[in-house]
Amino acid sequence: MMDVDPDHRTIQESCQRLVGKEFVLSISLDYEIVPLEDSEGLNNAVGSILEHAIFWVLKKDLLYLERGPKQKSPDYYNRKEYEYELKVFEKNAGFDISSYNAYVHQLCLQGGVCRKLFKTKYLVFKYSLTGCKITLQNFWMLNVWDLVNCSCKYPIGIQNKHGIWYNIRPSHERGWTDSQRDAKTFIESIIKSVYSCPNPLPKDKIIDDIKKQLLSLSF
Repeated sequence: MMDVDPDHRTIQESCQRLVGKEFVLSISLDYEIVPLEDSEGLNNAVGSILEHAIFWVLKKDLLYLERGPKQKSPDYYNRKEYEYELKVFEKNAGFDISSYNAYVHQLCLQGGVCRKLFKTKYLVFKYSLTGCKITLQNFWMLNVWDLVNCSCKYPIGIQNKHGIWYNIRPSHERGWTDSQRDAKTFIESIIKSVYSCPNPLPKDKIIDDIKKQLLSLSF
């Protein structure tokens, strides 16, 4: 049986209680509120603000929760071992899960497969933005294999620009509760993706490192 964060239910329930809550963002100029909904790059700002706000909400119930390193994965650590990534979107899930190259290299590190597949959870919120008000509309706590589509044009959902693979992308939200998605299918798709990836990577070493780790995991 895979190791599970003993606090994951508390985190899930705390996040679920945020659905329906409102956050207000505003800029005032001479005491006049300036609406933000059409500001360029606002989605990135919303993500950063919610990452900070949600951490402090969760921290109230979690003694061992810590912020992750700035601009790096993960967003939060719990008990110095379990990792949580916060993802938010407004209308369609167009966020990046990870850089493709970075993700496969992390899988290759000692214990990387277990860490990225079984000790990392994604906290995903859908929100609406009206004027200065952010309303959290829905929440999912997901594994990486729930998020990523492995039955698409490429072995996994990927952002391809001019023949180079950049970021791993999520599927549509309606697929996130598909019971056919599992860890085994996901890691098999990752291995297939390494074979077919056009990026210059040490493919044989990556695949060998991943397969060696799979020998000690039962799933």
